[in-house]
Amino acid sequence: FKFSYLLIRYPYLFKTLKKLKTYKKNITRHNSEAALKIQDSQKVLRPKVLLMVLNFFKAKRVLENIADLYKQQGEFELEIVVGDNSCNAEQAQILQGLKSYPGLKLKIFKKNWGYIKAHNLMAQNTDADYVFTVNPDILLKDPQTLQKMLDYMQANPDCGVVAPKQVDDDGSITMSVR
Repeated sequence: FKFSYLLIRYPYLFKTLKKLKTYKKNITRHNSEAALKIQDSQKVLRPKVLLMVLNFFKAKRVLENIADLYKQQGEFELEIVVGDNSCNAEQAQILQGLKSYPGLKLKIFKKNWGYIKAHNLMAQNTDADYVFTVNPDILLKDPQTLQKMLDYMQANPDCGVVAPKQVDDDGSITMSVR
């Protein structure tokens, strides 16, 4: 399957990888914060979202993408990481413009790690409740998109992944799963 953007419940990843014990240890480490965030129903009061964008020769579009992502509104905390797999000085230079965004982490890779490995590197050391991966060509025009996705995930604790409908610039619906 190929998705242009999707939201993943972070503990879902650990269950899938049979690392639930690691997750539980992680929660224990964050004692007081985790106790406030997680209730019996698995609803997170103010979820933290790791939002990742991986560039591969689309740096100018990434700038637009990030500008849109910073317009998202809702009851969540964002951690944004942009990775660059281009291994190209010009692409890296364009992405330096992202340093003006507060809290954004920019990772310029010296080697093309591929899609999955690069995302794993970008997700290292996060304590996020959800992971939101967005391809560089996606623009979120509705400032409530992420909140709507989080609301759905919160209301459906058995749901591990949400991949919303994608609409092209001309208004047509794109088949985003291949």
